[in-house]
Amino acid sequence: MFCILSRVENVYTVRGDVRRLLTTGQLKEKAIEILSRIPDFHEAALTIEFRRTLMDCVPFIEAKDDSYVYLYYERGQCIEKRETRNVDEALFWIFESYISVRSIDYELHNRIRYVDHRRLRFKKQDMLFSLIGEPYYSMNKRRISEVLKSHPYNDHQIRALDLVGDFERIAKMLQKSAIADLKFSADYRNNIDFFIQKPYRNQYGGIANFKETFASMLSKYTLIVEDLRKRNFPIRVLGVYDEIRKIEEQMSKIDPDSIIG
Repeated sequence: MFCILSRVENVYTVRGDVRRLLTTGQLKEKAIEILSRIPDFHEAALTIEFRRTLMDCVPFIEAKDDSYVYLYYERGQCIEKRETRNVDEALFWIFESYISVRSIDYELHNRIRYVDHRRLRFKKQDMLFSLIGEPYYSMNKRRISEVLKSHPYNDHQIRALDLVGDFERIAKMLQKSAIADLKFSADYRNNIDFFIQKPYRNQYGGIANFKETFASMLSKYTLIVEDLRKRNFPIRVLGVYDEIRKIEEQMSKIDPDSIIG
């Protein structure tokens, strides 16, 4: 199955160096040679194919006619096509694919809560591209700059998403504690159940209408804590006092107008 251009969402054509193109094999060899400047690079970790493939979410690149062609398929449909006659541009696409996967993995294992995950991811990308050197380091700088022009860092959005997880964790702790045996109001119990049952999450764990839903969550969580304090319940005994304090600190930093979705 070939890419149907009329159905391609993103097509990038870059004019560039018109010197003789490298063959696909030579392009791969050159990419591996440069990526080997990264101390722990292994060829098996390449995230792009150098042969035509229709595998989902596996991009491939090849030298064809008078240009290098990059294609990316999902569900049998070509959703992205890039073409260039510039070997550095083609090499950058290969490096970008490899380094993006590495930086995502690094961020997942070193996540900093309540801040935009891209901060750490882009920092890792910058470090890895610095090992590769120019012109690719500057090309990545420009790419990140363009991304942030359209989609600036939004710590408020990530802070809100992380707080949802905090609300759910606190609800479980309260549900399992001896406090469940006390005679609290129906509203209190309903609010605890709301975070236990998570009716706001879809089958994939996502949350629709996030801005509106989060505002409702803030209200419910605030009522839970207020009910605890009205009864002078020894929250410290439950082992959640510090957690509640940390959550309230993060809640105070939220800008509701910066939350989207």
